Amino acid sequence: MVAITMPPLVALAILSAIMGVQFASQIDGTSATANNVKSSSQMTNFISILKHERDATCTYINDLVSNISEKDSAWNDVTSSRAATDSALLSLSVWPTDVGFLAKFPTQQAFLALLNEQRKKYNSSATDCFAVTQFYTENMHLIEAETKDIVYNSDEGQFWRLVDALEMVTYAADLAGIKKSTGRRFFQNGYLDLVTYQSYADVAGGLDRSLDQAITSANYDNTADIAAIEATIEFISDMESDLFANFTNLPVGNDLGRYWDSNMTVFINVSISKLQDFIELQISNGLDSRKATRDWEFGSAMFAVLMAVLLCAPTACLVGYSNYKMNLRIGRKIFELNTEKQKTDLLLHEMLPRSIVNELKAGRGVEPQLYNSATVFFSDILGFTALSAKSQPTQVVTLLNTLYSTMDNVLDRYSCYKVETIGDAYMVVSGVPKLNGREHSSEICTMALDMLREVNEITIPHMPQEHLFMRIGIHTGAVAAGIVGTKMPRYCLFGDTVNTAARMESSGKAMCIHLSQATAEHLQKHHYSKHFICQQLEHMLHIKGKGAMKTYWLLGKHGFPFEIDIDLSHSMVEKGQYWRYDDD
Repeated sequence: MVAITMPPLVALAILSAIMGVQFASQIDGTSATANNVKSSSQMTNFISILKHERDATCTYINDLVSNISEKDSAWNDVTSSRAATDSALLSLSVWPTDVGFLAKFPTQQAFLALLNEQRKKYNSSATDCFAVTQFYTENMHLIEAETKDIVYNSDEGQFWRLVDALEMVTYAADLAGIKKSTGRRFFQNGYLDLVTYQSYADVAGGLDRSLDQAITSANYDNTADIAAIEATIEFISDMESDLFANFTNLPVGNDLGRYWDSNMTVFINVSISKLQDFIELQISNGLDSRKATRDWEFGSAMFAVLMAVLLCAPTACLVGYSNYKMNLRIGRKIFELNTEKQKTDLLLHEMLPRSIVNELKAGRGVEPQLYNSATVFFSDILGFTALSAKSQPTQVVTLLNTLYSTMDNVLDRYSCYKVETIGDAYMVVSGVPKLNGREHSSEICTMALDMLREVNEITIPHMPQEHLFMRIGIHTGAVAAGIVGTKMPRYCLFGDTVNTAARMESSGKAMCIHLSQATAEHLQKHHYSKHFICQQLEHMLHIKGKGAMKTYWLLGKHGFPFEIDIDLSHSMVEKGQYWRYDDD
């Protein structure tokens, strides 16, 4: 059943996802293009305002150079155009990302700072309108290139023709502004220098070409525009013949310059601004139409998918319920299996070190190993046999459970491994099987201090006035380790180091930590900075099987909140009664 019904449902889900992603991507692309066009429109508007500032500045400089007395009007135009430029610049929502542009102007404030610097120069010392035009034009071209890239980087390729037209009309508006200011200079002064004249000739030709290209790319009918300003175009053409001749018989001066300026303004407003508005409207309408179409396509596709899902719902529910029941059964079995596995792993980890268990589970044999340096810990409870004789078996079990739980909690804080427990005896090793370098003596000794502190707080449950007294012995040396047995395998340690550690414990005192000379020297050599406090016994001890040995008491460690007082420990033990056999 599942094999029959699932493939169509899966195919439907995949198809739905693909369609959803495709339509969503197309809608996002259209929205992104709309946002890009909006940003491009902002930048185009800023460029237009910046052009007006350029033209106003050139007009003012021309008036200064021509020594025209009526300069207040031109200066007022400069002031208002600069304020408009600043406002438009700081309100831009995007900024060019070209690497070369960002190196010069990383922010809008940086561009404004350069503008203000140039404005100060033009206010006080500018005499050449050509240099002013060059500064503004160079920076406007950089921004215009970014304006074009904003839309070209979108996925809506059908609008690139209109973007080209918009670029051409923007360029034409730039050239028209230059032509306007240069012509006014000519008619105020009666001539142009050679460089300015050559620049004007290039600008005039470029204006006609770019305007024709923009009209063609936008499919714009400008017949009505030409008819509306036919007289203006004739005036400009007549006056331009004098410009190309670089000579005029007309009475040069401010009035003639203003006349040229006003005619060019009419030409720009009608022939260029209307074309620019038409192109921007075409792009905006096209985007709106495209977005509406894609929204409808997306809605239709989603409706079709929804209907298919609704038709397949009964089958899907049946299959889902069947799978649900099967998954429940499988889940229960997996849970039971994992539970049993966890129990098995827990038992194995209680019996053997984790690294040994991992080797066995991987099917690899575990050979006995020799460890050149490790530290072994032995402990037992003073008078445990006498205590057991005075207690019920259940009381002994309860006491041992409390004792071993406390000791196990302490052991978890250190790099140590519990080898085994026999009755009240507790055997621990550090450096085996997990190597820890030279840290084994420090770990065992710190653990022993911590262990003694914790055990000292344990009271005998059925003898609440009595405390347990622990005896600890520690030795450092080489040991062999391996697994012994098959039915109940154990990880065991062998060697003289184990025997010596046991002798250190049996020959020690209650509530004291008895160290061999090897352990004390290992602490002194490798852990001197940790400031373990060791006290050598006054006399050599005769250790069974070892002879006379120099041994030490471990009294404490710098910074550790527990120290051992030998005399106080002896006094506490003497006051205890549980470890003594009854006289009867």
